[in-house]
Amino acid sequence: MTASRIALTVAFLIYGVIAVPSGLDRMSRKSPALEGAVPPPFRAQADRSAAATALVRKQTDAALAESQAAVAHDPVDADSTALLGTALLEKGRYDEADRAFRVAARFGWRNPATQAYWLDVSVQSRAFELAADRADAILRAHPGLADERLLLSPFEADPAGRKVLADRLRARPPWTEQYLAVPADMPAETVERRYQVVSQVDANPPLGCTAIAPLVRNLLQIGRRPDARQLWNRQCPAREVSGSLGDPGFAFVLADNEQDMPFSWIIWRSGDIAMQREDAKGGALVVSNSSSAPRIALYQPTALPPGRYRVRASGSAEAGSKITAAFACSGRFPLMEQPEGDLLGEGQVVTAGDCRDQQLGLWLSGNNSTVRLRSIELTAAK
Repeated sequence: MTASRIALTVAFLIYGVIAVPSGLDRMSRKSPALEGAVPPPFRAQADRSAAATALVRKQTDAALAESQAAVAHDPVDADSTALLGTALLEKGRYDEADRAFRVAARFGWRNPATQAYWLDVSVQSRAFELAADRADAILRAHPGLADERLLLSPFEADPAGRKVLADRLRARPPWTEQYLAVPADMPAETVERRYQVVSQVDANPPLGCTAIAPLVRNLLQIGRRPDARQLWNRQCPAREVSGSLGDPGFAFVLADNEQDMPFSWIIWRSGDIAMQREDAKGGALVVSNSSSAPRIALYQPTALPPGRYRVRASGSAEAGSKITAAFACSGRFPLMEQPEGDLLGEGQVVTAGDCRDQQLGLWLSGNNSTVRLRSIELTAAK
């Protein structure tokens, strides 16, 4: 049998937070003369702590010796046997490790390393329903492990596994939020697999805007706006995105909950650009540029067919101030030095190119220009 990567990963994560038990245990370690006064159950606990520490430190010989001592002092304890199985895995003694984990399983399923070992065995035989039972047990005890991609990636990598994982998520287990809280740097392939799982989860009730926002944001980052919008509208119907542009009223720019609206405008961070609300009740978005040159102020991902579009905004501009729109590919926004039309008037005509990571940006002229934006719309140009 090949080494169980899942079992070892889970074991190291769990053993890494094991605290050294009672003071008597510690005294017995420092004073060998006290060893004989320590009752066997407490000696076993001291051995388990030492074995866990040795495993985390990759001291495989010491881990094996300490786990063997723990089993000798407390042979019916599932934790002792699981530690022995983990140490044997690290030593590459797979048949012996398998026997140890079989014994540990007979003593009960509360040990995470035992669950992880049989999770891995079930995955290798594509028994995903059984593997999901093991994963669910681990994650209910340690929800934070949903962030460890190794634990659930075998499900995500297989169509049958994705279906089983989606079925579990339909029950909204306590680790759902951690599973959905995908980091911004998740590889595109992993984002795609995570999407394939979550897209199969029903929306009765919906997962909610806050929960689904990180995955939707990642989909937008890899140029999957149609899929991101479909998933968003299904799991966050209260903030449905119906048109070609998200947040057409600029409502989520500078809002406390702007992270919960991935389709909103993204502020291009620059020391020259300042933004604020017109009044305490919200009002127009006031955008200023203190630079002597035009600066891009806001942008958002789009997914429009190549062609010409009219972008029109409602609002106002102070004397000498001008705001223009431009489509970008790969984050490169061209400055429209001679725009076709007036964005705050009859509208500006812009051309969308054929690219996967298409974006629409808004430029503001320099020399302390200031505009007030209330809404924006995009239509096909005739």
